[in-house]
Amino acid sequence: MKFIVGLLLIIAVTQKQKIVCDCDGEPYPIDTAYKLSTHMFTGKVVRIESKRTLNRKGEFTGVTTITFDSTVSLKGTYKKPVEIATDNSDCRINFKIGKTYLVGAIYDSTLRLPFVDQCFFGCPDISNGEVKKFLERRN
Repeated sequence: MKFIVGLLLIIAVTQKQKIVCDCDGEPYPIDTAYKLSTHMFTGKVVRIESKRTLNRKGEFTGVTTITFDSTVSLKGTYKKPVEIATDNSDCRINFKIGKTYLVGAIYDSTLRLPFVDQCFFGCPDISNGEVKKFLERRN
């Protein structure tokens, strides 16, 4: 019996745990994200830069700044090129350079940038069918 308990303990300690983003529910649909966001635009990713910053508790945390070019504003005001932030947690959005996205973000006064994560709105690629329908209704 001690052997089995010891073996289970070794397996539990050595087993790599996969940490996943823990949201309170599904990301908002596009129309809801539009209503709740302070910024919404389409844009092509031209630069991704990870850096450390202070969070609201005064602790260092990782933040990634994503720079977009060729943006079309749907909500909010922008200086071009547009920069937004996402954290370096498992809830970050993995943007790809050269791809164009629909971005819905909420302004973060600490970072002084619009902020996005998977829990609010997943920032889908503009080739997504729901995004195409949303953009057609906006025009």
